[in-house]
Amino acid sequence: MMFNDDTPETQEIPPDPEFEAGSIESPREVAAGERVTGTVVRIGEMTSFVDFGGRSEGSIETAELRGEDGTLTVKEGDKLEATVSQAAEGITLTLGKGKGTPVDHSLIDAAFQNETPLEGSIKAVNKGGVVVDIAGIRAFCPVAQLDIAYVSDPSAWVGRQLMFRITQWDAEKKNLVVSRRALLAEEREKKGGETRGRLATGQDVEGVVRRLAAFGAFIDLGGVEGLAHVSELSRARVANPSDVLKEGQAVTVRVIKIEDLGGAKERISLSLKALESDPWSSVANEFHEGDVVEGNVVRLADFGAFVELAPGIDGLIHLTELGHGSVAHPRDAVTTGDRVTARVLRIEPDRKRISLSLKALMPAPPPEPMPEINVGQSVEGTVASVKNYGIFVNLPSIGPRVSGLVPRIETGESRGADLAKRFPVGSPIKAEIIQVDEQGRIKLSMAAHTSSNERRDLEDFKRSQPQRSEQPNMNPLAELLRPLKEKMESGQG
Repeated sequence: MMFNDDTPETQEIPPDPEFEAGSIESPREVAAGERVTGTVVRIGEMTSFVDFGGRSEGSIETAELRGEDGTLTVKEGDKLEATVSQAAEGITLTLGKGKGTPVDHSLIDAAFQNETPLEGSIKAVNKGGVVVDIAGIRAFCPVAQLDIAYVSDPSAWVGRQLMFRITQWDAEKKNLVVSRRALLAEEREKKGGETRGRLATGQDVEGVVRRLAAFGAFIDLGGVEGLAHVSELSRARVANPSDVLKEGQAVTVRVIKIEDLGGAKERISLSLKALESDPWSSVANEFHEGDVVEGNVVRLADFGAFVELAPGIDGLIHLTELGHGSVAHPRDAVTTGDRVTARVLRIEPDRKRISLSLKALMPAPPPEPMPEINVGQSVEGTVASVKNYGIFVNLPSIGPRVSGLVPRIETGESRGADLAKRFPVGSPIKAEIIQVDEQGRIKLSMAAHTSSNERRDLEDFKRSQPQRSEQPNMNPLAELLRPLKEKMESGQG
């Protein structure tokens, strides 16, 4: 009814016949367990709302509106039939079945009290975990409780039927939390005890690759985990375990070492390489002395470079075979990863050794002129090594690779002297060549060098003295008696 300024304040407002007839409906009152039908008015990321004519809109978990593939099964404006799961503090709806009767929690109650596993279906991914339908009741499983291993993509689990254990249950709040990891851990512990009881060194066992690391692969043997180090994955060199294995792969391995089985420091070492045939058993048929071969430099040592000729077969190029010149360290000639061509010098299958040479395939340099070496020649050098019987001396003053030996007796030291302490490696030495044999080996003497120097010093001293007169100086008395002596000698006195 409209009012204007002319309407007296005391005028009565006529009654509204529609209002008195009760044509305006009051909000619908509902109770838990009652089945209602309404219209989806808003779909949120976590919660959606349904208008069913009650005193307020009913809320429902958006996850319940998604199918097994995670997509929404309804849209705003669609009709929806649901069950009232709570009516005391706000109206909460669920798609759980119920024809006007409360949801039966007896199965959940019994499973929770007795720790009995229940089967559930993963319906959707929620924040921090997945939604699981167990006996028509919505449950939550944290992503960390889905599996023993890390789960990177929970959405890949939607639609799977799995067994779960109830870890939290509040019937009034409908708060149901479950775990699959707990069941797997129990099963793993049980299997682990059985596996440990039959595990032994040298045994070949079946396993599953659980995890890969830079240093190797962790393999589940049935409730017990062992490690196959990267060096045990293959006879061929493996840079990264992922090059030969993948997680989830079934493998056969050999147990090569067991430490503290069942204890806090349990370590089980495994090998795939041990199951491969030994390539050295047929090396004599594949390689021969004099062959020219190719390979990659895989490792450098102070004494040479190792070259991989075939999976599990390495040859050694000794320092002296890296070139015609003097090579102080292998890195001066080759680098790890280099592809090289070499000649096979020697094969020793029993010792698993193949000797190679780069020098044998290089053109020989022009011969160096023979250094002048003469007995009695004085030389200078440095101590290369000290033995009980003498000192080896490098003689660069004669040639770049010329050396000689100073026998102990020629050092000038006493019989019991400590030559290594007296002549440290690298200290300077002066000596004299006392012998050169037919093979060009040089024998030196420090004592002879010292004697020669002393003789030269004495001669130099004599030459430095003033010349003496031919007539020696006579004392005065002898000079006075000289005429008398002469007369007597002539018979005149």
